[in-house]
Amino acid sequence: MHFARWMATDELSAAEGCFIEDTPDLPDTLGQVSVATGSGDEARVGELLARGAARVLVGDLALRDSAAVERLAGLHGADRIGIWVRAIRREINWALAEKAPNAGFKCMQPSIGQPGWDVLMTDGSATGTDAEWWIGQMLGKGISMALISVDLQDEDMNICATLLLEHGAALWFSPLHEPDADLEPWVHWGRVRQLVLPLRDTRDEAELARIAATAVARVKEQDEDGSAAQDDDLWIGADPDEAIDKLTRSSVALPSEVLS
Repeated sequence: MHFARWMATDELSAAEGCFIEDTPDLPDTLGQVSVATGSGDEARVGELLARGAARVLVGDLALRDSAAVERLAGLHGADRIGIWVRAIRREINWALAEKAPNAGFKCMQPSIGQPGWDVLMTDGSATGTDAEWWIGQMLGKGISMALISVDLQDEDMNICATLLLEHGAALWFSPLHEPDADLEPWVHWGRVRQLVLPLRDTRDEAELARIAATAVARVKEQDEDGSAAQDDDLWIGADPDEAIDKLTRSSVALPSEVLS
């Protein structure tokens, strides 16, 4: 289980390994953070990497020109390029079917066959792009990470779990509009194992340890069911209390400001 955190510009002195959104006032030295640039172009990506960013996650650029992602990965290295995916649940509309297949009785039919997420532009406008498909396409171009900002509800957990089964450690998740969301169901039902905590997060050490212990308990449930566990960093078979103790003593997941 791994945690990182969104940082503000004035926190960058202690932000190694964390995430920051691209703004015009970023400092000249970026201190090995991952920078998420919503509307930045290829030149901006190169500039941010030259200023020390560990990785740049592109947003609108990847939606407008998917080949740009491949070019950037080839130029700068796959480990330094990712995508930032803002997503919302796709709206399903119901309408009366035009044809009457059931002995003359028309029935209501949905606008789409199954639930899914729609990718958003930086300005919040919907693109009509299926997030699950698009993430797979982008990761297939050789990039190293997809950060998915989404507000998970019960109906989203199967989508989330399917994505993680397909792409595993390449995926990080973060709340989009609900910073105080309970993240435990994300870990238990959605199988999320890498979380970026919101800016100015108020979760304390005990809360993060509880979330992480949920992952351990989930793996134990899988072991008892006879299913194979694929999560290498969850201390498989460990007692949850031991896992909590390990979390509070290690640098595995907890941001430094939480441990202090």
